[in-house]
Amino acid sequence: MMLEKNGRKRNSMTRSTAFALAILLPVTAALLPAQTDSATDLYFLSAGVANVPARLYRVAAGAMAPELVRQVAPGVETVLADFDRRMLVVASPAITPHTFSVVDMSAPGSERSVSIGYNAAQTLPVEMYLLDMPGQGLSVALALGNLWDEKNPRPPRALTAIGIELPRAEVVILPLAALTNIRVSGYVGGGEALSSQQVPVVQGDPLHVYVFGPNLYATRIPRPPYSPDKAGPNPISHRLVVVQDTIDVIVADERQPINAIDVLDNTSHVWHRVALPFTVSRARAFGPWITGISAGPRSAKPLGHSVNVEELRALRQSPGKAKRVTEELSHYRATVFTVDDLFDVSQEYYPGDLVVLNGRTGALFTIHTGEGDSEVVLATDTSVYYRVNDALYRADLFSGKLGGPVTITQGPEVVQAHWAFLGPASQTR
Repeated sequence: MMLEKNGRKRNSMTRSTAFALAILLPVTAALLPAQTDSATDLYFLSAGVANVPARLYRVAAGAMAPELVRQVAPGVETVLADFDRRMLVVASPAITPHTFSVVDMSAPGSERSVSIGYNAAQTLPVEMYLLDMPGQGLSVALALGNLWDEKNPRPPRALTAIGIELPRAEVVILPLAALTNIRVSGYVGGGEALSSQQVPVVQGDPLHVYVFGPNLYATRIPRPPYSPDKAGPNPISHRLVVVQDTIDVIVADERQPINAIDVLDNTSHVWHRVALPFTVSRARAFGPWITGISAGPRSAKPLGHSVNVEELRALRQSPGKAKRVTEELSHYRATVFTVDDLFDVSQEYYPGDLVVLNGRTGALFTIHTGEGDSEVVLATDTSVYYRVNDALYRADLFSGKLGGPVTITQGPEVVQAHWAFLGPASQTR
C-alpha cells in the first residue's frame, strides 16, 4: 500500500489488497469523532444488469464471509436510494418496471413491495422519480408515456405514484408540478448504468427542472446567488444530482467536465462552490457526504453519437481489465458477460481515483485504488466504505485524517455491490 503525505512510504502487502489504495490525507482538515463503525454489521445490495437478481447481503462485524439476507427482486430496472430516510427501492423488472421492493435499512430483513399497474403495450415509464409527498412520505412516481410512436408520440402529462412508507398505500395520479417534492441521491459507480438519478435543471429562482418539451417545474431549491440567470433556446445549465434533507447538489451540465460542485447546506441555507481535485463523474450523496469518481474520455477525439462496440474496445482501457474479465455477470446461450463488457461499451476512462467531500464542513479526501472499477458505497461521519472490483474496504476517519484500508469482505457477491448501509447486528453470532 502507498500512503501519501509530504512524501511517500511504500510497504509490501498481499495480492488481495495490493491494488487497493493510496489514500491522500485531507485537503481541508476537519476534526471528526475518534470512533469507527467497526462494531456494526454492514449490509450491501448487489444488483446490476437486467437478468441478474438483486440480493441483499450482511457482513457481521469481525466476520469476512457475506451472509445472504434475502433475494430482493429477480431482476432490476433501477434502484432509487434515499440514505437520509434509510430506504432503497428496487424497481423491477427491466424495461417494464411495475414492482417496487423496499429495503428499509433499519429493518433489512423485512420484505415489502408495492406495485403500479399499466398496459405496457400502450405506455411505458419515461422517467422514474422518488418523491417526498406531504402526508404520504416517500413515494415512487412514474412518468408514463408513449414516445416510441413517431407519428403520434404521447409524452407524460402526469405522474402515477404510490407511497412506500404507508402500510396501505394506493396508486394516485399527481400533476407534474409534484416534482417540487423530488428526492435525488446521484449515480452509482462502476461501469453499470443503473440508477442514473440526476435531473436536468434550468436557471430561475427557485431552480426549475426540465421534464418534456417546453415544460418546466419549480423545485424548492433557490438559485445560487453567484450563478447568473441564463436565457436562450437551450437554457439547461445544471444537473440536479442530490436533493436530500441535509444538502442539495448541482453540477455543470453533463456535456461539460465536472471540476466543481455547488452545495446547498439545508441548515444554514447557504450555497458554496467546491473545487474538486480532479474531473469526476458519478457524483452521489450519503447524508452530508458527497462522493465522486475520477473520469475522463477514452478518446482524445470526440466520438459522436454513432459508435460501435468494436470501435470502443479499441480505445484506451481503464486499469484493471485483467481482473474485470474474470468477473462474470450473466450468461446468454453460449455467451458469458463480464464486468469488463460494461467498461468496453463505456466512453469514459476511470483511472481509479475517488473523492469524498463533506458538504457541510468542507473536509475533502481522495482515495487512489489504481483500479477502474472502484466506487464509494457508503460514507459516514466515522468511516468511508468503498468497493474495488470484488472487495469491500473500510477507511476510518480520525482527527481529520483518513486511515488505511480494512478489508471487510471479498468474493463474487461483491462485484455488483453498489449500495451499502449500517444496520442491525446479526442475531446468530
